[in-house]
Formats: sequence, structure tokens, C-alpha cells
Amino acid sequence: MFLKNVFIAGGIGTLIFFGGCQQSSVNSINPIDDSSNDSESFVLGEKLKNPYSVSPMKLARDSLVERGVLAKSAITDQDLSATHYYICF
Repeated sequence: MFLKNVFIAGGIGTLIFFGGCQQSSVNSINPIDDSSNDSESFVLGEKLKNPYSVSPMKLARDSLVERGVLAKSAITDQDLSATHYYICF
């Protein structure tokens, strides 16, 4: 009896799940004909500094020391040095 109810509920759930899907056509856009990709209309904005480089880390440390959140001797300049290289894409 229990197994029969599970099969019936699963069948109804499957019908509802797949019955709710609608097939729609996908319009492909030809990149050659697309005028919205003009270089003049694409604006990125100003380039920002990398927040993970050493100089912003030192500024953040100095800010925390000024506010009294961090002790001056807690993090030294030797602690804030570059340890890894990375490539930015």
C-alpha cells in the first residue's frame, strides 16, 4: 500500500514537473550584425587599485591602529609582504 502511494505521488510529481516546462525558440544573435558591441558604447569605468596588494593592506593596518582596534606591534611590515604571484585576467 505504501509503495503504491509513493509511485502514484512520484508519477503525479513528474507530470507536474515536466508539464510546467514550455518549449521556446532561441534566437541566435550574429555578432557581426549586433550594433550594441561598439567599442564607443562600452564603458568600464575607472580602474581601481588592487585591494589585495601590500600598500592597501598597510593602509588598513594603520587605520586600525589609529582607531585603537589593533595594537601597533601586532602586525609588522615583515608580516605584510608579498608571498605569492598571481595573474589577473
